[in-house]
Amino acid sequence: MFRINLAHIRDSSGLYGAEQVILALAQHVDHKRFNFLLVCLQDKTGSAQPLIQRAKELGIQVEVVAVSSAFDGKAVKALRTILRDRAIHILHTHDFKSTLFGMLSSINMSVKRVATAHGSIKHSLKIRTSLFLEEQILQYMFDRTIAVAEDIQVQLRRKGFREEQVRLIPNGIDLSLFDSQLPTVGKQDCRWVGKGAPVFGVVGRLVLDKGHVVFLNALSRIKQNHPKVHALIVGSGPLREEIQNEIRRLGLEESVALCGVRDDMPAIYRQIDCIVIPSLREGLPYVLLEAMANKIPVVASRVGDIPRLIRHGETGFLVPPENVDELQKHMTMVLEHPDLSTKLAESGYRLVREGFSATRMVNEVEEVYESLMRGTSGPEV
Repeated sequence: MFRINLAHIRDSSGLYGAEQVILALAQHVDHKRFNFLLVCLQDKTGSAQPLIQRAKELGIQVEVVAVSSAFDGKAVKALRTILRDRAIHILHTHDFKSTLFGMLSSINMSVKRVATAHGSIKHSLKIRTSLFLEEQILQYMFDRTIAVAEDIQVQLRRKGFREEQVRLIPNGIDLSLFDSQLPTVGKQDCRWVGKGAPVFGVVGRLVLDKGHVVFLNALSRIKQNHPKVHALIVGSGPLREEIQNEIRRLGLEESVALCGVRDDMPAIYRQIDCIVIPSLREGLPYVLLEAMANKIPVVASRVGDIPRLIRHGETGFLVPPENVDELQKHMTMVLEHPDLSTKLAESGYRLVREGFSATRMVNEVEEVYESLMRGTSGPEV
């Protein structure tokens, strides 16, 4: 039986939402019809190592391409060799660097190009420039772009993408990825000794758009009436020092742990009583699916596609972004009304189980691949 050879390319900085989507696709794609290869772009810091390690533990084929600069000709050549030697039919990218390198390495090759737009932060001129260039590449040199959120799909169409170029496929969650126990990455201890102390959690990159400072200010206020409350902040990123300084300024050193990148998220989630997503901007954050799948109540900003999952007062709480007062109010409600919190968590769990499974997501992505292989023409580059 003919199999379509896939190469997913990722410039990874940890085990975040995009990585979980890739792992779910690799695990659940129909292996009778598709061969799945993960290509990790590895810089000098080794930031892709958590994804490489996790993929290998799951039995996924992995190739590593060393990248030493933004326009590394040797890396492009190495990636082109992989595409040729593996007889890749479809490459699938997940970020600006993988999109750029994927395009350059496949010039004059009969390879279809697909990208997933996961939603990106825009807090600096450099990143905004990269996103602009990525959108130009996707619009004129890629066959399909998968938007994980309706808001992303609408934005791309407003920027001139043809309707058939963009396919809306919301993220789905693979619950089996939470079944195994794995060691931690890093040495931070994120386990609180005191039993019964309520724990809030924020999971994601340490960047401006994730709203960590808003969360810390809300937490500081809550501690005035709930002094035993604690918080875990999971993730890495350029704002780690700034967040650490804010923790010190607010006197939260004994209450907040910066956990770094983790690959033992099942254990982390078991310690958390409420997930907070205080983002300024989002697509469809994977942590929201993970929290709901773990029956953890969620307080989140009303941004992006978050309201598709959170129905205020039914499956969680929605608050305006950058609003410390409202965030504090609804975090306090979770603390002081445990019966309501349990009800929200149960409703969220049912919603994710029924409508946001990995199987649904994978089936829709497979449809994209097969439609391209049936002869839909792509850009000639």
